[in-house]
Amino acid sequence: MGLGLAEAVPACDAADVARAVAVREAIYALVTARLGEAPLRRGALALVNAIAPRHRG
Repeated sequence: MGLGLAEAVPACDAADVARAVAVREAIYALVTARLGEAPLRRGALALVNAIAPRHRG
């Protein structure tokens, strides 16, 4: 029995990792801006909006 949610480790390459890091950083920027009542960074918002529709359930 595995320790994670997936039965096998999904295949990914450096581009996948870079994309995941960029999305993580964009989400972080949006959350911290919202918590600090600062303007949202347009680039961060655009990235999250661009990737979100591809991953709806």
